[in-house]
Amino acid sequence: MKPTEQLSWARFALVVLGIAAAGVGQWFIREQSYVTQATIALVVGALTAALVMGPPQPLAIPAVSLQPTPTSRYRVVVGLLVSLLGIGVFGYACYGLFFRWTAAFDYLAPLTVAAVAVWSVGLAILDRRWRLSSESAPWTAWEIAVLLLVVGLAFFMRFYKYDYFPPHDGFYAIEEPQSGMGAWEILALKSRPWEFLLDRWLGVPGFWMYGTDDITVLRVPFSIVSALTIPALYFLARQVVSPPAALIGSALLAMSRWHLNYARNAHNIFPTTFLVVVVLALCVRTYKRRGLRLYPWIGFWSAYTFYAYAGYRGTSILVAVFLLMMTAIDVRDWLRASTPVLRTAAKRRLLIHVAGTVLVALAMAGVFVVLGGRLHDNPAYFLEAANRSYQNKLYYTDDWGSWLWLRVLRQVDTLKIFHHWGDTEQAYNLPGEPMLDPITGVLFTAAVFYCLRFWRYRLQGYFVWAFLFLLFVGATITQTLVVCRLQGIVPLLFLLIAFLCDRLISVTGERLGRAGTAVIAVVAWGMCGAALYLNYDAYFVRTANNRVVRQVFRNFYTNGITYLHGMPDNGYLLFVSDMHNMFQLNDYTWWRGDRVPGSVTDDLVPLLEGRSGPWKGRELHLLIQEPYERDDLMELMQTAFPDASCKVIRHPENFEHLTQTACIFASQKPQAILRATMHANYFQGDGNQLLLERREPVVSWGTVPDVCESWGNRGAYECRVEWDGTFNVSEEGEYEVQAETRQSEINWTIDDRQPLFPMRLVPGEHRLQAKARFRGVNDIGVRIRWRRAGVGQWKLLRFEAPPAGQVRPSVDDPS
Repeated sequence: MKPTEQLSWARFALVVLGIAAAGVGQWFIREQSYVTQATIALVVGALTAALVMGPPQPLAIPAVSLQPTPTSRYRVVVGLLVSLLGIGVFGYACYGLFFRWTAAFDYLAPLTVAAVAVWSVGLAILDRRWRLSSESAPWTAWEIAVLLLVVGLAFFMRFYKYDYFPPHDGFYAIEEPQSGMGAWEILALKSRPWEFLLDRWLGVPGFWMYGTDDITVLRVPFSIVSALTIPALYFLARQVVSPPAALIGSALLAMSRWHLNYARNAHNIFPTTFLVVVVLALCVRTYKRRGLRLYPWIGFWSAYTFYAYAGYRGTSILVAVFLLMMTAIDVRDWLRASTPVLRTAAKRRLLIHVAGTVLVALAMAGVFVVLGGRLHDNPAYFLEAANRSYQNKLYYTDDWGSWLWLRVLRQVDTLKIFHHWGDTEQAYNLPGEPMLDPITGVLFTAAVFYCLRFWRYRLQGYFVWAFLFLLFVGATITQTLVVCRLQGIVPLLFLLIAFLCDRLISVTGERLGRAGTAVIAVVAWGMCGAALYLNYDAYFVRTANNRVVRQVFRNFYTNGITYLHGMPDNGYLLFVSDMHNMFQLNDYTWWRGDRVPGSVTDDLVPLLEGRSGPWKGRELHLLIQEPYERDDLMELMQTAFPDASCKVIRHPENFEHLTQTACIFASQKPQAILRATMHANYFQGDGNQLLLERREPVVSWGTVPDVCESWGNRGAYECRVEWDGTFNVSEEGEYEVQAETRQSEINWTIDDRQPLFPMRLVPGEHRLQAKARFRGVNDIGVRIRWRRAGVGQWKLLRFEAPPAGQVRPSVDDPS
């Protein structure tokens, strides 16, 4: 490599102008003005600056170690024995986990980690004579102070307004309750999961100490791991760039809204990013210092990623390429050595690295052996996601031309996530907001070009390749561009920025002399301050308060469980909802708890008839969700139970689809007898076997017999129903009567005529007959509603006879 050259004033001006042009382009993109021209300005400006600023200083690493450091025979023997002890214990623990994962996990899993530690310590004793001296810049008081400030900022950004956003009564995605369920099963069911292994254990300490009622308890350890990614990135960056550049890259990551989107939730995809950064830091450390002590850790943690989210399996490829790169460099040094002494030293260095690579393979083999035992439980583990994804034949088309064009379009969409529109998943991003703030966006674009141009210097080529490999492979092979699957690129992105900033600091100091230090400090602090403001505004102001984003966190499960948590200990919840498995084992079981029992039903007729249920002796609560006829069913309940306390429950943030109605019953026996006139016969499928015969006051999605639902017949048959009943009209007029179905079909008549829309009805009694077939065993039913033609709200048509000698109450007439 040629030594770096000092930039002329002209080239220095081009660097400044290029960055400025890129900044102007980024600003126009942010304002959605002249987007095409602005994108060109961003790219051309960043490319110009990257090309003219010249190469960086190479890493300060001795080419070879000419003479090994003298080491006593006693030290060699001790190191060898300790290493063999670690290898033996590691093998024993892996063997035991292969055969007795669940029974022996509690002591063998920690023993495995301890064995690798012993193994590494033994190698550290043994390999001291071959290690190179450290050439990194010495630590200073100001560096430590700024690093502590950056780490403090990282924790602040990850815990600020923690009780407000993300909402503590909802979840990012189903993976969050699954993380809680995994931790709960470890404690309550003594399970020992192997998929998402460490992710599942993160929630265990909090649940053990504080219980499972509060979602925040689950999220805290995930946020801590996320914050620790920042010092991990700093120690990686400091090995390849100057401390100021490493601090800038780490500070920008600490405040990055992209990382915050993942940092404040308990999603099992994200924590392993920390381990990936640690593995890369170990690889660089080994490259610079050599020796054998870190190789087992590299193999162990890179192999562990196969137990984590599928996207992390590329970590082993990153490690393999790094080790091959080291091998190529050592072979080159050996072949180019100009003297026998240098050749001998280079050969020794190569042999040590080859031995280290064998140690990596040995550590990985033990982890993979254990994984092989677990695959007996789920043989399709590695292909499950791929097979599910491949079912999308619109993306995985057999037409080669279409296949190729779709991949081209995907690359364009992938590039636009940084500056143009970001992640389309509302739980992970403010709709339409780019993933990078403008400051970071400009630096990142220039950094990619710079690292590609000067790829041969200080591992820049390797890290820009790793970034692009994870980016384009992760985006291309899946049927949809889900940005959260690309979480592994985020720290690498800021490492590339650190490479660029290091060179910018260098050329500024060279050109401006003593004044350069002040300029660098002012620009760095101003740049970080602006980035902090932009990220704070985007995340804590606009995202945290965005109604669309906040709504995504809530669903019918979370809404029902929130009500359940407010019930007394002696309560019982009768839940009318499509959340059929609410009280069965499901992803929300840990948060739901068992303090208050309950059941789900689609059939309120037994309650109206006064039948007893499992709520006997408890305070009965009835909770009705959408899409059931909440208000009409509540009105029906109040007619039968005048002493019931019923109310409409609106979500605190007034999300209309989450509105519920609830009734608390003072008595579990109806005080008013509803004289239902609708006679209903339910049959099993097409046969004539009568399953159920009864009278119903309404035809509703809330009066579907449980015997027709999956929990009544376990999905063995579909139901057929015949209805015959009368209803009363108090005033002549045009009425709209409609029959709506859910996975059902119906034929019906009114007064032996096909219903018209609208139809004229005269005062008095009218007959409705219907035959229906439920085409499923979940979310089924028919509801019949009416209203004055074009006037008022739809209401359930009531099939009730007034008491003898009385006129039907007008309250049941939609007029």
